[in-house]
Amino acid sequence: MRAAHLRAAARAALDTVYDPELDEPITDLGFVRSLTADDGRITVRLRLPTSFCSPNFAYLMASDAKDALTALPGAREVTVLLDDHHDSDLINRGLAADAGYRGTFGHEAERDLEELREVFRRKAHTAAMERALTALLRARPGLAEERLGEVVLGDLPDTAATRALLRRRAALGLGTAPADPALVDDEGLALPARRNSAAPALRPVGAHLDRRQRALLPGAAAHPLPGLRRRPGASIRRRGAPGGRRPRRARHGTRRALHDDEGEHRMRAVQVVGYGDHPLDNIRMAEVPAPEVSGPHDVIVRIGGAGVCRTDLHILEGQWAEKSGVRLPYTIGHENAGWVHAVGSAVTGVAEGDKVIVHPLVTCGLCRACRAGDDVHCAQSLFPGIDTSGGYAEYLRTSARSVVRLDDSLEPAEVAALADAGLTAYHAAAKAARRLRPGDRCVVIGAGGLGHIGIQVLKALTAAELVVVDRNPEALKLAGSVGADHGVVADGDHVERVRELTGGHGAEVVVDFVGEGGATRDGVRMLRRAGDYHVVGYGENIDVPTIDVISSEINFIGNLVGSYTDLCELMVLAAQGRVRLHTATYPLDRFRDALADLDAGRVRGRAVLVP
Repeated sequence: MRAAHLRAAARAALDTVYDPELDEPITDLGFVRSLTADDGRITVRLRLPTSFCSPNFAYLMASDAKDALTALPGAREVTVLLDDHHDSDLINRGLAADAGYRGTFGHEAERDLEELREVFRRKAHTAAMERALTALLRARPGLAEERLGEVVLGDLPDTAATRALLRRRAALGLGTAPADPALVDDEGLALPARRNSAAPALRPVGAHLDRRQRALLPGAAAHPLPGLRRRPGASIRRRGAPGGRRPRRARHGTRRALHDDEGEHRMRAVQVVGYGDHPLDNIRMAEVPAPEVSGPHDVIVRIGGAGVCRTDLHILEGQWAEKSGVRLPYTIGHENAGWVHAVGSAVTGVAEGDKVIVHPLVTCGLCRACRAGDDVHCAQSLFPGIDTSGGYAEYLRTSARSVVRLDDSLEPAEVAALADAGLTAYHAAAKAARRLRPGDRCVVIGAGGLGHIGIQVLKALTAAELVVVDRNPEALKLAGSVGADHGVVADGDHVERVRELTGGHGAEVVVDFVGEGGATRDGVRMLRRAGDYHVVGYGENIDVPTIDVISSEINFIGNLVGSYTDLCELMVLAAQGRVRLHTATYPLDRFRDALADLDAGRVRGRAVLVP
């Protein structure tokens, strides 16, 4: 087999080797450090995220990789090496000698490899069950934990978490039919949501391993739902509770949720009820159960402001329906700020009455991306307002990882739209600022809701000359008032005027907050050689001959929403008065007016709903 073909076959074989817990290929997780293949000889070097991953976990993955490669028809000699692990030498010697698991670890391996593999399968199933059921609780705020024992697989939404759970159950030989119970023990037996003395006790995964193996496992799982491990009455800790600080009276009057005849907390919420070309026909005000704390890291926020975003119009048109997989009806709104109303038992960073802005994502904190500080790409994230209930309401449930305390000088309604629009603009502008030097030029396309924030961030972080392009002269006046050095009306001659302002060379950086209507075509013509083109707005394709990309060495850089750290930094600029959000506020009842004004282009800055 030719070297290129053997290498491709080896890569495909490694794609079939999965992390035993995360249910993802080791190639996607970045565990394959290098791969060489020539003349029938294949050498692979693996590296795990940390040198202290459990040795049995590391051996299992390396052994599976060697087995997959050895099975290739053209493979005559296979070498798999594990780098940067505290037991690398031991594991590599065992793999080279084909000593097997027991032969590698000797007396420390009291179980065989298949039994160990079963342990990880069970642990992965427990984790998958937790993710699927937690997603269900978030998607259906009215579903009480006590009733999870009644949930069947057919009740779970068709999401990646549910599909992963079904794969894990199949691997363990557990039932996968729609009528099978979702909450089960290791043997597939249904469990009540609240355990009592008659209920079977769960056997912790890994309990039968030897002491060293148990200590090195990534934590034995006891029960899939954090709420079921709480002491009765310990689900919500407020300031003044035992072990906490004294309560502080909130500055604003507390809005009381409605109650039905059974005492259930109710609230007003704006919900999506359908999709179509007429967005305002697909949304309504409803009375729904108010969110409650269901996990130790939960934070309930009383909404003080919810930004109205063009993405909300796209949601109502159906553009996000397939991607989000959300079940209708649900509450939209992903730009939120307010006051902490209640917290879970493990929350220490905020307490009742604190003013907070809410990061748009709820992240796990445990996956590879989160541990690297790249929480925007969390493998298990939820996006309130997109794939679960959002903030066009009186209350919102989020996570302690997602709330940032506000300075006393800031109010929720003033900064709510910074949670997504501002955060996206900050993320792109801060990336661009790292490239810009004094004397450089930066072109900003679009001075609307995102653009006017990006201009302020660029002015705060860089000494570059800012040239702003927009079709609307009024938007350019706003841009000039917040820091733009030049304003250019997009009237057909704008590319030439921008090139004149940049000495005929173009700008070192273009930040495009529009991304449609020919903006990318014009924007590329405003870019100098070796320049960076930051794409923020979207709606059209970038049509650039590849030879032009190569010959001029221009770079296209995508920008998603910013990270939690980005939001913290943005709030510092807001508190210093260096970033100000121009807003138009609407009562929550006037949600249709806010959306209609946004759709018609009548909003300058950002629209904000205030319950």
